[in-house]
Amino acid sequence: MIFLIIVLIGALGWGAGPERSLAGILIGLGLADHIYHAVTGVGFQISGIDVGHAILDSIALLGALAVALQANRTYTLWFASFQLIALLGHLGRELVTGAGQIVYAVTTIAPSYFQIGLLALGTLMHVRRKRRIGKYKSWRNCSPQSLD
Repeated sequence: MIFLIIVLIGALGWGAGPERSLAGILIGLGLADHIYHAVTGVGFQISGIDVGHAILDSIALLGALAVALQANRTYTLWFASFQLIALLGHLGRELVTGAGQIVYAVTTIAPSYFQIGLLALGTLMHVRRKRRIGKYKSWRNCSPQSLD
C-alpha cells in the first residue's frame, strides 16, 4: 500500500498527462471499490462472478484504452493490456466451472500489481526523458503549445 501511495503521488506530481490519467484511473478504481463494498457489503455475485467488480474493471479498461491510444508512451498499452486481463478473469470464472476462488482472485487482482509497477516505471522514464531532451509531446495529437 505504501508503494502504491508513493507511485500515485509521484505520477501526479512529476508525471505528465498520461501518467496523471492512469493514476486517476487507479485512484478512481480504488474509491469506487470502497463505495461498492460500503453499499453492497461483500458484493453482488451471479454464478460466482462479482458483477460490481466486473463493471468497475470494464470502466477502468475503457479509460485505460483511451489513454493508451492517445498517449505518446508505449507502457500505457501494457497498462491497458493488464486491465483487459483483469476483466477477462471475470469471464474466465464463468467459462471454467472448475476455477476456484483463488484462481479467480489471482486473475482479477494480480494485474493491478503489474499496473502499479508500470506506472512507476513510466513516470520514472518520463522524468528521465524530460531531463535529457526537455519538453516533449505527451499525447499523439497535441499542439506545440501543449508540450509538458
